Amino acid sequence: MSISLDLCFKEMIDSEGSDLLLISGYPPAIRVYGTLTPINNMINVTSEDLDEILKVAMTPQEYEDLQNNFSADFAYECEVGSIGVCRFRCNAYMQSRGLSVAFRLVPWVPPTIEELHLPENIAKLTTNRNGLVLVTGPAGCGKSSTLAAMCRYINDNRAVHMIMIEDPIEYIHTNNMAMVMQRQVGHHVYSFHRALVAALREDPDVIVVGELRDFETISLAITAAETGHLVLSTMHTTSATHTISRLIGSFPSQQQWQVRTMLADSLNAVVCQQLLPRIDAKGQIPAVELMINTDAVANIIREDKCHQLPGVIESSVNKGMRLMDNELLNLVKQGYVSGDEALSRGHNKKDLASRLESLYAKKNRN
Repeated sequence: MSISLDLCFKEMIDSEGSDLLLISGYPPAIRVYGTLTPINNMINVTSEDLDEILKVAMTPQEYEDLQNNFSADFAYECEVGSIGVCRFRCNAYMQSRGLSVAFRLVPWVPPTIEELHLPENIAKLTTNRNGLVLVTGPAGCGKSSTLAAMCRYINDNRAVHMIMIEDPIEYIHTNNMAMVMQRQVGHHVYSFHRALVAALREDPDVIVVGELRDFETISLAITAAETGHLVLSTMHTTSATHTISRLIGSFPSQQQWQVRTMLADSLNAVVCQQLLPRIDAKGQIPAVELMINTDAVANIIREDKCHQLPGVIESSVNKGMRLMDNELLNLVKQGYVSGDEALSRGHNKKDLASRLESLYAKKNRN
């Protein structure tokens, strides 16, 4: 084999990278603070190299799933040089040049809310006895870490039974105050849907679903939140408004009026986040939109007027809410990120551009 996985992992960790990409036909590359860079002095990876790696890294069932379905999620633990045993979340897939694999480093200890520089009131969302809390954002924005931090806060502060359904299991949670049970789709249960059905009979207080991917899982998650459980999950949506529209739109049209009512009653909050490179090149910083389900928000959901949500979020700062564009502007004001980077992530780009222009004009006058 012409590639050393150990050397690639060591280079990624020494560079404070988050991901290692091994793509057939290209040299290994690592993602550091959001930027993808080839590893120096490495030759192109071949599909044969990756096949050898995967036969070691995957279980026979996982390898068979890859052959049958052309992609597979899995977790991998291995000794990395003098660093010690490391854990990775992985996805292997087929492409035109052959096999490819993405490895994401997963710390052994789940992070805290403070370590991720998240708003303090996110911790309050974990104290509810029931309801649905969603962490959303684009791929690679830290959703899994935020969800893990919320689960750690529950584990450190509440004597509850928490069932976590993941694909694959990422952070390992050791029982503290809570009794934590982690189930991996494909290993311990057939699907998210079946795991949720079973979880409702397993006396849980908190149910954590790695991702709401389909109609059946979304429907069961809302039902579980309605029936006295705190449900935490993630979605690939870019704003609170988009999240609500996506949830409702996943149902057949004839059921959507009923779902709006159920969601208005069961939703607790939507946390939407992005990770931006710091202007001082010292890592990344989150920009977080937070929508809390107040009476005003619930009425908007019931009446199908989601376009009004940004206005309600912006006017409810005193209730702990945050609007993404305002958070991006604040990060520029505080000198954490560049105006161009903030503008590229904004939702209402015309308005944000105008506000950034005013900010720079004011700075120049001073």
